[in-house]
Amino acid sequence: MTVHRRVLDRERESDLERSPSIVKSGPRLNGILNAVVPQADGIGYIQELNRLWEQVRDKFLAMGEYLELAKATLPHGHYEMMFADARRNQPSPYGSTRLNFNSATGCKLRAIYRATRDGKIPRDKLPNAWGTAYELTKLSDNEIKVASSRGLIRQDVYRSEILSLVRELRAPVGPGRREALSAERQELLRDVHRIRKRLAEIEGEIGTDEVLGTMIEGHLHPAGQG
Repeated sequence: MTVHRRVLDRERESDLERSPSIVKSGPRLNGILNAVVPQADGIGYIQELNRLWEQVRDKFLAMGEYLELAKATLPHGHYEMMFADARRNQPSPYGSTRLNFNSATGCKLRAIYRATRDGKIPRDKLPNAWGTAYELTKLSDNEIKVASSRGLIRQDVYRSEILSLVRELRAPVGPGRREALSAERQELLRDVHRIRKRLAEIEGEIGTDEVLGTMIEGHLHPAGQG
C-alpha cells in the first residue's frame, strides 16, 4: 500500500510535538523528516523538492547561528575544540565527540549568518548553496551594490558568476573596476557635501574653532590664516 504524504506529515508532527527529552536526533527522526514519498503528479514533486530546497538554506543559516552562539558563550578555548580538525593531542572537554566539519567551514557558516543578521544580504535572496552564499559575504559594500545592480544577489546565482564579478572588479584596469570606483567616489562626495553643510551650520551658530579654523572648499584653513 502506498504511504500518503498526509499520513507521514501527521507522524512527523506527532514526533516533533513530543518533549525534547523524548525526541532526539537519530535515525528514526531523520528518516521521518527526510522520507521520500511517491507523488501523484509533477506538481507534487515540485512542491516536495522546493520544500527541501528551502530547508537547505534554513539549515546552514541555523548552523551559522548556533556556531555564533557557541563562540560567544562557551568558555575560552572550548569553541575551537568542537571541530573535526581540533588538535587530538590536547584533552578535550567533549571527550572524543567532534563536529563533522572543520573550523574553516565553521568560520564560513558564521560569516553567512552574520551577513544576513546585519542586513548585508537579504535572507530571502541568499543563495541556497552555502559555498556560493559565502562568496557573497566576501564582497565589499560597493561590490555588493554592483552585484545587486547586475541581479547577482539572488537564490539561484552561480558561484562562478560571483567569482567572475570579483575578478572583473578587482582587476587593475577595466570597466568593472572603474564602475566600482566611480560608485565609491560618488558616495564619498555625498558624504563630503553633507559634512560641509553641517560644518557651515555649526560655524553659523558658534563661529570657527580657534584651533581647527574653518573648512573652505573641502580644505581645512587654520584660524588666523587668509
